Amino acid sequence: MTALLSLPAAAMADGSTVDIDSHVTPVIRAFTPKTTSATLAVNLTFHGPNGGPADTLQQAVLKFTYGAHLNGKLFPSCSADQIRNHTRCPKGSQIGSGTALGILGGDTGNPTKEPITVTLYNGPKGKSITFEIKGQQPAVIDVPFDAPLQTFTGGIYNYGLTVNVPDILQVVAGIPISLDYFNVKVGASRVVKGHKRGYIETLICPPSALVPLQGNFKFVNANPFHIDTYIHCG
Repeated sequence: MTALLSLPAAAMADGSTVDIDSHVTPVIRAFTPKTTSATLAVNLTFHGPNGGPADTLQQAVLKFTYGAHLNGKLFPSCSADQIRNHTRCPKGSQIGSGTALGILGGDTGNPTKEPITVTLYNGPKGKSITFEIKGQQPAVIDVPFDAPLQTFTGGIYNYGLTVNVPDILQVVAGIPISLDYFNVKVGASRVVKGHKRGYIETLICPPSALVPLQGNFKFVNANPFHIDTYIHCG
């Protein structure tokens, strides 16, 4: 079983698959009554059959277990509509950023790669995360959208993030888009009533500890993909 768990997803399944590498920092060795601001990195790597590109992504759902708390209500917010209307997002509303690599025409003999920048904002009332996706070459992309957050009341998972990929990010100029990777870091802090507060806070994160993380991915022309994995402390 240990050997199987160490294999990348692409080696264990046909169709489109996703590897997840996720880490929380900083390491917190001793349990304390006060929470500490933390940063969460989530790195997704997409694979298609026989080493080719993955199929076009429609939806990604990530579920996070207990142990950390989200403080979206303590931060300014910015919605996708604000960005579309060219309204400047309030100072302090950005909670993360990242990069991605899109592949246009991956099912052809001449695919083209598109570097992508990702900016993450706290959504209205802290109930969502606003994604702003930008690219310059070969296609100009500037697409904001909201991804709702859900809080669960039972089971092993506490929070869920549902990312529904807008149609405009699935096909550009009639050409399907797939992802090679999508890497983001979420972690921001601000002073509230004289105290430093983090968007993500945790009580303890000992070295090498593993925290359950679940991913479910839907594709346009491939079977859904499910993965149970872990967030690493440190």
